[in-house]
Parts: sequence; structure tokens; C-alpha cells
Amino acid sequence: RDANPEKFSSRLFNKTQYVKIGLQKAFFERTCKDLWKRIELEVDGKVIELPNIEGIVVLNLLSWGSGANPWGTAKEEGQFQKPTHYDGLLEVVGISDVSRLGLIQSKLSAGIRIAQGGSVSDF
Repeated sequence: RDANPEKFSSRLFNKTQYVKIGLQKAFFERTCKDLWKRIELEVDGKVIELPNIEGIVVLNLLSWGSGANPWGTAKEEGQFQKPTHYDGLLEVVGISDVSRLGLIQSKLSAGIRIAQGGSVSDF
């Protein structure tokens, strides 16, 4: 930003550039395709079976990426606790593809809830 301030003139311009780059990568360079087959996720010492995802977000806050909430705001939490910033838990959310990221940013959808726990690692 300091070296080329003209390339970072506004938030809207920045976001349009992110969309452009994201779409190019989504359709031509899907480097994270089948991520769920290539990694194992361990939460609180238990290996978690991953759904078909291309990305993982680990949260300890209720928002991410300019205020988006990939965990979602569903009234029914099911097997998960309602997340708070002081519960000592990390929320693990799967992202199926770049279009899901756009829906999350637009607050039209949420990510795929995978797990909650005090410790998270991948191998």
C-alpha cells in the first residue's frame, strides 16, 4: 500500500479487485480442490471427518472478513454450542468454494459447521 497508494484508493475498489482475483482463481486455478482429502483435522484430540470443502476458517470471534459470520446465526445450534468470544472454544467452518465466500460476505449464507473445540490442529 505504501509503495503503490494509487492501487488502494478505496475499500470498494479493493473489494472489486478481490472479486476479480477470486473469480480468476476459482475458475482457472482451483489449487484447494479436494482439500478435504489432503488434510486431517484434529479438534480436542479427535480426528474430524471433513466434508467436501476447499477451505477452512478457524474462528475465535463472531465475525471475520469485514464483519461476515461464516459460522452463521441459525437459532438452532444442533450439536454445537452458541459461540461467544469468551467461551474458550474455536469454531471450525468449512468453505465449499469461492461462491460460498461471496454468499457469506453478502450475509446470504453461512459456511459448513465442522467442529468446536479448545484446540485445533491439522496434519
